[in-house]
Amino acid sequence: MLRDVIGEDTTLGSEKLRTLLMIVLRNATTDSPWPLTNNPPAKYNDATRPGCNLKLPLWQLVRGSTAAPTYFPPEVIHIDRDFIFVDGGVTMYNNPAF
Repeated sequence: MLRDVIGEDTTLGSEKLRTLLMIVLRNATTDSPWPLTNNPPAKYNDATRPGCNLKLPLWQLVRGSTAAPTYFPPEVIHIDRDFIFVDGGVTMYNNPAF
């Protein structure tokens, strides 16, 4: 359904997004939080860099950031290699005091 609504070819760097966006995922492969943003000057958004975040499918990032453990299976996203992502809410970013 996310592919249909967001568009299978829509990326994090798409011009369809007319506002800044940040998506938080938890990389279960490395046990680390991954806050991803479409801010062009961000470190990992350099288009010449392999695995540029702006080229990642938006539907897949949304799917990964909502993969709440025990409710939804993790999402595997290929960024130079395969990583397993789950809901960003299981990171410290879910703490409003942070």
